[in-house]
Amino acid sequence: MKKLILLLALSTLAFTSVANAAWLEIEDFDSIPVGHINGQHGWTASSTSVDIESDGVSDHVLSYWNSRPDGSASSHNRCYKSLTIPNNSTATLFFRVNAVGDVLRHYFGMTDKASPSSDNDYALSIRATTWGSAGDGKYTLNVSEDGMFGSSLTADVGVWYNVWLIIRLSANDRFDAYINSGDGYATPTDMQLSNVYMNYSVSGELTKLLGIVTSESPNWQVTNFWINDVFLDTSGANYSNPVVPEPFYLSFIMCYLLFIIRKFNMIKISG
Repeated sequence: MKKLILLLALSTLAFTSVANAAWLEIEDFDSIPVGHINGQHGWTASSTSVDIESDGVSDHVLSYWNSRPDGSASSHNRCYKSLTIPNNSTATLFFRVNAVGDVLRHYFGMTDKASPSSDNDYALSIRATTWGSAGDGKYTLNVSEDGMFGSSLTADVGVWYNVWLIIRLSANDRFDAYINSGDGYATPTDMQLSNVYMNYSVSGELTKLLGIVTSESPNWQVTNFWINDVFLDTSGANYSNPVVPEPFYLSFIMCYLLFIIRKFNMIKISG
């Protein structure tokens, strides 16, 4: 019994290590100075309303917002960075999001457009929008689906959420979306959409990460939205959490196995 438990522990640990090793860190923003992101680490930004901020704890984050107090039309403040997902492949894009306030109209995802300029240029994305009334401390995370936004998750301001986009570039161009908070892997209960079409048929590769903020009626001012810890796995679907260090899972596994061993020994003694 103990040999079996040890074998299970080693197998689980090996799986965790392989899953985390497959992730390629694209951006954690920590080495970019606080300030405008344009020209830093390959990022192109259209406005000084897209910059690097401190999260007030230990990390730098990508922050973007739109402030149009004159009530004028949306400026589509945006930023993008080259990132290739090859055609005829399956890849997983991971990133984390957090809202500073609850007046939102933000997008983040991927495109194949050479010079993306609006939210119509997303092949796939998540969207953060105002939920209920301003000031309630909540907002909505939607996932794009064939030109619309389908599944929605009510999120809390100030909480980091993990997003997994399992991208399948082929003749049909489909993807899955998972969202959760905390340190866990993506699980079936975290699935928001499964095997849905992208917003349009991609012409070959996906080539850019893209973040856009538009305006929110009636005052045309939206609060800051943060992006952090962008990872990519081009080898296939990956449901692990690349931000959480492996010792976290090792500790969990060890505690669970000690519990099983103790229960087993108690059964032996009572028998």
